[in-house]
Amino acid sequence: MKNHKGLFLLISLLFFNSLQANEDEEFWNNLPPSFWENGTNAAYRPYEYRKPYEHKIVNITNQLIELEDGSEWAYDSRNSEISNWRRGDIITLLQNVDSWDLDHSYIFHHDVRHSSVAVNLHAGPLETNFHANHVAGLDNENGRIHIENGLKNVFIFTIAPEDLEKFKTWKSTHTLILGKNNCWCTKYGYILVNVDKNHFVRARIVD
Repeated sequence: MKNHKGLFLLISLLFFNSLQANEDEEFWNNLPPSFWENGTNAAYRPYEYRKPYEHKIVNITNQLIELEDGSEWAYDSRNSEISNWRRGDIITLLQNVDSWDLDHSYIFHHDVRHSSVAVNLHAGPLETNFHANHVAGLDNENGRIHIENGLKNVFIFTIAPEDLEKFKTWKSTHTLILGKNNCWCTKYGYILVNVDKNHFVRARIVD
């Protein structure tokens, strides 16, 4: 059973990596340096040139991983994949598509280490944290959302039709965490994790 789970996860990640050259990736890669520099100062220079679904680890215990936005994620301490992860490492947040694992909703993928760990959100970001994402505009009926990050940049997303019912329950006061949608063959390449509702919707960035 364990081998089947590992194989399924590996195939999923390979498919995810093969989709990196999609229109969403081109959007981020073609942004001018001035976009990333807007609102920054020396204290936050490490935040530059990272995409919104890439997150920095600031602390690891035997049960929790803390990210730079203050969010904490629970993982199975028996997972040996995390043994060589360190503070300062960058991970990508993905939804868990492993049908064998019903206990975890998300995955942290470490691209440099070529390893992954299944996680659940334990505690949301600190509202005043520089790296937290907030709702800047909300159109529940038409499935569009404006998200503002700590650099005062605003990203516009449109929500996947199958997630509109969940999205209609969202409010402008909610805090969000951005991740990548690693389901196969989808044009909605992102997941927007709503900390207050403890669920996510799939979304596509609007140019």
